[in-house]
Amino acid sequence: MKKKWFRLILLCAVLCVAGLGLAGATEDKEAGAVKELMYQRTDIIENIMSGVLTYEEGKEQLRQVETGALYSRDLRTLKDYGASDYEKVRNMDIVSLEQMSNIYDSYTFVGEIEWTNEGYEGVYKERITYEIGLKEIKDEYRLTSLEIQGQE
Repeated sequence: MKKKWFRLILLCAVLCVAGLGLAGATEDKEAGAVKELMYQRTDIIENIMSGVLTYEEGKEQLRQVETGALYSRDLRTLKDYGASDYEKVRNMDIVSLEQMSNIYDSYTFVGEIEWTNEGYEGVYKERITYEIGLKEIKDEYRLTSLEIQGQE
């Protein structure tokens, strides 16, 4: 009888550990998607601003990484500002990224990004903390929001 209970407890422990491992793997999947989409977004916007891509080409590429309000805001910003306030992004480094919430197929992260930019006064770095929204749509991820939380 004791052996039967021991096996049951051991089985429950193994299932709990496996469940925690799968939960962590899921979180890593979404965090990886955020990172990849942020890098893609930055490259697309940089290519539009520098003239490598036309507005229409960039618009189609952005549609693959963004949706909703972020997509609309980025298109409006690209159309309104053009190259007038353009500062070249030399590098984007995601310093930290932490999942804050998950409701159904929507995720919220807080991430710190270090930007290396080249402006009128030379090259400079800045660290900005963002709240980043992610949504899963038909087994694909899209960025939904990008809001500044703090800046150094």
